[in-house]
Amino acid sequence: MNDEKKHGELDQDSQDELDAFARALLNRKTEMRIFRDENSDEMEIGFSDDERQAAEKSMSQALDTLRRSRGQKTIEEEETAFWFDDEPAQETAPEPETRTPKKKQPRPVRKSRHRNKPVRKENSRASGSADNTEKSARPASERSVGTRKEKAAKKTAAADHEAKPAGSPAARSNPVRRRIVLAILALCLLAVAGLGVYCWKVLVWNPENLTTETQEASYKKLVDYADEYGSGLMSDAEKAEILDLKTDYDSLAPRQKTEIDAYFQEQTRSGDYPQGRTFQEIWQEQSEGKQATEDAAQPQYQELTAYLANWNEKSDLEKRDILNYRDFYKGLTQSLKNQVDEQIKAVTGQTFSQLVSEQEEIVRSEQVAHQQEVDSQKAELQAQIDALNQEIQSYSDYGTSLAEELTQAQIDGEDTSEIQAQITANSAYVQELQSQVSALEYQRDSLQ
Repeated sequence: MNDEKKHGELDQDSQDELDAFARALLNRKTEMRIFRDENSDEMEIGFSDDERQAAEKSMSQALDTLRRSRGQKTIEEEETAFWFDDEPAQETAPEPETRTPKKKQPRPVRKSRHRNKPVRKENSRASGSADNTEKSARPASERSVGTRKEKAAKKTAAADHEAKPAGSPAARSNPVRRRIVLAILALCLLAVAGLGVYCWKVLVWNPENLTTETQEASYKKLVDYADEYGSGLMSDAEKAEILDLKTDYDSLAPRQKTEIDAYFQEQTRSGDYPQGRTFQEIWQEQSEGKQATEDAAQPQYQELTAYLANWNEKSDLEKRDILNYRDFYKGLTQSLKNQVDEQIKAVTGQTFSQLVSEQEEIVRSEQVAHQQEVDSQKAELQAQIDALNQEIQSYSDYGTSLAEELTQAQIDGEDTSEIQAQITANSAYVQELQSQVSALEYQRDSLQ
């Protein structure tokens, strides 16, 4: 009949009590592992280390036997599966449909294991040594179960611990989320790589490898010129045509420039140039030659070379005129300066700058000698001026005395005609001396 229980099947109350008991055992085992170094309750009631280990082993075996009977894994198996990120098996066996669901109890704060110590100590004092022996002989299940309040707290804590399995939806969602993030990153990297390839193709590959009809025509013109240049039959005027091909060369793609330079080197190999010459080297040579020809037609260059043509036949004064051509020489290009130096060096063994320095030294020495002469003349004139000034001073003093005599003669009523004649002659002589001083000062100041 349905009312009769099957062999080994527990009713609802017994099963709930066993669940609470199993959780209490698990909770107690955890506490004993955490607070192994502290004075445990078993030590207070007289448990030895061997007895405690035997009790733990007995409790663990009882709990594992209970979990196997219900189709669950042992605690050690679940812990191993949890640490290796394995999804634990269903912990509860399928229950009958008629089983009423348990109500969730509010999660109370678990009391510290040290708060139970006074109660146990009080119980140990009341029971005496006989009770201690009796407690040692009791099964581990009866010694572990405390008051009803402690059972409820431990049951709630164990339920909270089991409510967080390794295979929860939050844990299972992490790999999915990780895959999504990795997929997004992969797409972003692919997009960046694609953009880089596109930029390389547009900015590098296309300019180097795609050529227009104009570039192809310019390339062909340069090839034809290289063939004629390599034959050795080109005149100077034909060689100068390379100056007009510079625009065509600049319009080529980078790849074409590399190829045309290699082709020019191959066609222009000779004894003077074993490695050949590139387009740029030949163009530079022709450009410098053309510039030198244009510079040689400058009037200043023509005038300077004409002046230096008969240098050895020139007088010292004419040679000194080379100082007037210094600005002409500075305005020439380097190639023309070299030509001027070669021209004058073939005649005098000196460059233009050396000749200029030589004439500057001559002029400087002459200026020193002239200055010394001028200083000597100035000193002589100054001596004459000083002598005249002293004479003027003496005649001025004599004029003053004559004026005093004239005044005294007039007071005395004497004849003053002779004194006045002396005063007139003295004044005229002083004026003549002053005129001489002025002339000497002008002559002194005009000397340079």
